[in-house]
Amino acid sequence: MAPLVIRPSSLPGWQDCPGRTAAQLFRPLILEAGFELRSPPVSIGAHIGTGVHSGAAFTLEEKIRTGGELGNEAEAIDKAHEAFVTRSAEEGCRPDNESPNESTALKQISRMVKVYRSTLAPQIDPVAVESRLEADLGDGFIVSGQSDAVAREPNRLRDLKTGKSLPVPGPQLGCYSMLRRTHGFNDVDELTVDYIRRVAIGKDQPPPEIHIVPIDVAENMAVDIIHDMKASVAEFRRRLEQGGAPPEMAFRRNPSSNLCSEKWCAAWGTKFCRAHAGAK
Repeated sequence: MAPLVIRPSSLPGWQDCPGRTAAQLFRPLILEAGFELRSPPVSIGAHIGTGVHSGAAFTLEEKIRTGGELGNEAEAIDKAHEAFVTRSAEEGCRPDNESPNESTALKQISRMVKVYRSTLAPQIDPVAVESRLEADLGDGFIVSGQSDAVAREPNRLRDLKTGKSLPVPGPQLGCYSMLRRTHGFNDVDELTVDYIRRVAIGKDQPPPEIHIVPIDVAENMAVDIIHDMKASVAEFRRRLEQGGAPPEMAFRRNPSSNLCSEKWCAAWGTKFCRAHAGAK
């Protein structure tokens, strides 16, 4: 049996709604159990984030390679645009009010990459742009993490976030720092989130925000969420084998979530999740 993969980026979503996150994270397991899941197109904001991360990663890699130079801005923007277009073509794309079409999204990406390079990149002292790390969690689970622009500085991990609002970043960063220790790197004492807000193209681009995340809190949150993920999967499997309570309800639901809708959730309206019925 192939191991189930837990990704650090899934941990904040689990805090909001385990059922919605399970429908993404453990999709093969749920489909194999006989449930149907939807495949809604990915939000354009996620694709914009991929683009900005690609431009930022290029900038940091150039700074490491040259000993301080940020590299060519036009090339960074080109790489950002290419990443956006590629992912949009592969996964589909759902526009929103802030980014109603591809042309607008590309303009937003350009100015977000520019503000990253003009404000954040000069003050970052990167020694590496993180590659994928994995760890065996036991019980048929592995954790596998790679972010497009996690910069490792002396004693610090920095993660770049984009979007209309900043999600709770602690669990994801805590998972990254624990992954590094699992691989023998005891070099992280501080976790930092660099946040660039996505706003409508008719508005001025806000300056980035820098948030320090307490490492002990972040790691404890990550551990608790991973334990809950594993326990929920174990209960799902037990109910499938032994009957009794509905297996799908082994994953808690949050119909009050702002993301509980046909637009955002692969389980919404399917047999796997009808918890939203009558909730709004």
